[in-house]
Amino acid sequence: MSKHNGYMKGKWGRAFSLQLIKLTINVSAAVITLLTVNRLSCPLPLLLAALIFGDLLFRSPFIVGYNRFYMQSLRGKGSLRTVLLEYRPANWFRAVRWRLMDWYFYLRQMAVCSIPASLMLLICRYQHSRMDTSLQQVSFLLSAILFGLALIGGLIGYQLLKPRRRPAVYLIAVLPVRQAFIRSRKGMKRHTREWLALSARFTGWRILCILVIPYFFAAPLFQSDRAEWVAQRFQI
Repeated sequence: MSKHNGYMKGKWGRAFSLQLIKLTINVSAAVITLLTVNRLSCPLPLLLAALIFGDLLFRSPFIVGYNRFYMQSLRGKGSLRTVLLEYRPANWFRAVRWRLMDWYFYLRQMAVCSIPASLMLLICRYQHSRMDTSLQQVSFLLSAILFGLALIGGLIGYQLLKPRRRPAVYLIAVLPVRQAFIRSRKGMKRHTREWLALSARFTGWRILCILVIPYFFAAPLFQSDRAEWVAQRFQI
């Protein structure tokens, strides 16, 4: 804890301000979404596409700047100006490219992890329509159990794959977007267990945030710890 206090010395006010800005943006986005849904009569797919496009354009630079703030805080340079600089045209385009690739890898990982459960679900639906004998009923029950196991296995598999793309948001400061994801994936193959252990260390804090204190008071600890870990493992 003292290590983080050293990194964030003189920057706690900025960090809390950044957390409040993030909270305001998220709440505002939710309110605007609800108001838009209630007032507009456009088709739902078109409305969702517009909301996703707006989120891509306006929140992507903030997310990148938010993470860079904590990375620069390790070097004593973090400021709110870091976030604003991400809205410059060149940085904005880079942030949007990072977000698109992050979404692509997210969907690909989800697809890979959901294939076994999807296949078992199809088998279950097929067998459910053919439950005429006791043997077929037992077969359906076994298929349902296997579907549940495949679903749990897919969720665990996704949690193991998800960390592979996380450091990319820090690496795009020194590498092109595509190379940042490549290096992130290759580097995390050796350090996935460490990343999961790092996240598990803050389980108590997360429970405390739910029950007692607002999350944004503890978020600087999480973010500075994660930024330090990435800086050490990837030497940036």
